[in-house]
Amino acid sequence: MKKKIFVCIMCMLLVFGMSGCGKGKQWVFSLHGEKLYDKDVMAFGVIYGSEHNIANSQQLNEIYEGRKTYQEYYKEQFLEELIETTILYAEAKKNGYKLSKEEEQKVLEQANQYDETWLEIKNLTRDDITEVYEKKVLAELYLEKECQTAEKKNTSKKEEERYIRVFQVIFPTVKLDDAGMVVSNENGEMETVSDTEKATRRQEAESFAESAKAGEDLNELLKEYDSEVTGVERTLKYADLESEYKKAVDELEENEISGVIESDYGYYVIKLLNSKDSEHAQKLAGYEENVALDEEKRAVIDKLLELYAKEEREYCNREKWDEISFASFLR
Repeated sequence: MKKKIFVCIMCMLLVFGMSGCGKGKQWVFSLHGEKLYDKDVMAFGVIYGSEHNIANSQQLNEIYEGRKTYQEYYKEQFLEELIETTILYAEAKKNGYKLSKEEEQKVLEQANQYDETWLEIKNLTRDDITEVYEKKVLAELYLEKECQTAEKKNTSKKEEERYIRVFQVIFPTVKLDDAGMVVSNENGEMETVSDTEKATRRQEAESFAESAKAGEDLNELLKEYDSEVTGVERTLKYADLESEYKKAVDELEENEISGVIESDYGYYVIKLLNSKDSEHAQKLAGYEENVALDEEKRAVIDKLLELYAKEEREYCNREKWDEISFASFLR
């Protein structure tokens, strides 16, 4: 009888121990109230390897940079993504974020891309993969919501910056080196040509402008001058133009030729190709918005890392983490 009771107690302890340990023998990470066990880390790692197209090859043991191997590098990058996703997900859960029907469907589609036979080899199920994708989507939703103020700030700019497109010909009055770069003296000041040479350049620019206005081809005209006289199509920010250059632009219709424009670098003659290059302005504005949004996202993440992922918080079971090989995530 005592033996039976002892066996029952041992079975109960075993069951309790198994349920208490969660999805693995021990937790690997404890972040912002979220505990990740071996199986959670494996599911994250399998997805990371797949999304980054990392193959289980000899390259993993090759040197990436310095003394670090590719395997060590990938493991570091994976650790950053794992920590950030987990903390953002915890914030999303705390703030009551839920997946929409469309987002749930997208998560299922992503999880269904993984072969069940391969998942079994990794001791994973489709549900394990689905759970990670749910966390990733909720983490991204939270981050996007937090950064909406930055998006509004950047999309409500006072007025779209104006850019112009010109074919610009310059008759330089500064000295150039063999590479066509401006020569400076020991004080950092541009070296200029003599007054006689400046006068010659002025005459050349006036002659060029006159011929161009008469309808002659600009590229053909350029062949009549030395190699320092160059012509190139450029997109310029209107607000940055020097006053004389800006005045010339204002007086031109599209495809018209300017007179001679004097500057510190020499004499310009331009053909106005586009008085308002909206396409370029939109591309640049889009780029600036993306940069600002990325900076805002980074700030949100860094703030959470400061709160929940400092070394002294002992969020990582270092012994367990060191045992994990990045190669174990791969096919």
